[in-house]
Amino acid sequence: MRFLSQSFRAWAIAALLAVALGAMAWILYFGQDPLTRLGIGLFLLAIVMWGSGKLGIVEWVAVSVGRRFKRRKYLLLRAEVDNFIKDVRRLNWLVMDAERGIRPKQEMQADLAALEEKLHEQVHRIRKACGRVSEEREVDSDIAEYPPDTPPT
Repeated sequence: MRFLSQSFRAWAIAALLAVALGAMAWILYFGQDPLTRLGIGLFLLAIVMWGSGKLGIVEWVAVSVGRRFKRRKYLLLRAEVDNFIKDVRRLNWLVMDAERGIRPKQEMQADLAALEEKLHEQVHRIRKACGRVSEEREVDSDIAEYPPDTPPT
């Protein structure tokens, strides 16, 4: 008998939720006075939030979203690849500036050579970071530059 009362309560809350949502849509669409629409809309919103909390919809959504976003394991590798992509974008802008004539050729050639060397070093660091499981506290958002022969810490 207890199961029936919980089931009935859940159905009653679901029906109240559906009525509140319907009333909310009707008031917001057909209501004339903005202040009345605001007041009734906030009241019905409180009912919707209360009902969804009682039905466990909030927990269900939180759990389903949490499953979708799995925590990353290879944070150091991700940070290295992000830095590599930033430098590739910079390389693209350098070449575009050269094509437009914005920068002098000698200055652009020196920047391209330095950036190309940096990209090669980053490829070596990416190779060393592959497969290393790292904690979030080990990796800063801006990775400190370290010599290419030393392993990342």
